[in-house]
Amino acid sequence: MHSLEKLQQMALLLDFYGQLLTERQRMALAYYYEDNLSLAEIAEELNVSRQAVFDVIRRAEKILLSYEERLALIERWQTERNVLLQVEKLLRGSAAWQHDTDVMEAGRLLEELMREGGTLHGDV
Repeated sequence: MHSLEKLQQMALLLDFYGQLLTERQRMALAYYYEDNLSLAEIAEELNVSRQAVFDVIRRAEKILLSYEERLALIERWQTERNVLLQVEKLLRGSAAWQHDTDVMEAGRLLEELMREGGTLHGDV
């Protein structure tokens, strides 16, 4: 069983950097973390040994972590997401939220930006 924190971390790493992995690495990680398949089940799907699956998963995890360590895209995204959530909270708390057209337009644009980035109302 995977911890929720590890599942969330791997989901983000796959979202941000998954296309940089080989197809086999991507598939193994998706089966393992997203579909919650056992190593034996993945081995059967990929027609390889259980040990090969274990090695592919560990190697792919290390690769994804090294990408984040070097590029810090997830860290930057989380920082921007937190700032956008704070701005949204300030706008929604403003008395002008429902009455000032400029504030309403700013709120609409903020919601659009957050939706595109997958961060609307605290989504991860």
